[in-house]
Amino acid sequence: MIIANQKKEENIAEYILYMWQIEEIVRIYNFDIEKINKEIIENYRISEKEKEKVKEWYADLIFMMQTEMINKTGHLQIIKNIVIEINNLSIELLSSPQEIKYQQIFEETLPEITGFQEKSNIQFENNIDICLHALNAIMLLRLKKQKISKETSLSIKKISKLLALLSQKYIYFKENEDL
Repeated sequence: MIIANQKKEENIAEYILYMWQIEEIVRIYNFDIEKINKEIIENYRISEKEKEKVKEWYADLIFMMQTEMINKTGHLQIIKNIVIEINNLSIELLSSPQEIKYQQIFEETLPEITGFQEKSNIQFENNIDICLHALNAIMLLRLKKQKISKETSLSIKKISKLLALLSQKYIYFKENEDL
């Protein structure tokens, strides 16, 4: 909860990826709030009051995931909505005469986006969803200590650059209520 709130304020793409990781943690712990509390929350170096808030946050996520029937796979609708929102922002930026830098970075990244889409067996919602899944896949490979080719690393750098710029634009437009 604490990290999620911080990431949501600072970098929306990192927030989405973090929340996807939290969904997986909930699944790994079989939606058992007591296991999550014992194995994760109790290890946090925060006050007991804050631990209770974090436990409530996890319990709420568990409830939402079970309600939305995403026990095995999938993502929470609230997170999907954010992906749609930042994709809509991307579309707006691509049609804005003032956003030449974003347009150039997007065009440079488009071959990586389509390449990942072609290699994957996932049904994607939009281009930003593809980018997020690509970064998530790389994080999982790194966690498993699997080798990542130089070509893939270069592709991921381009995708990361695009999402970093989009996240900056998202924060700017949110703060200025232009989104």
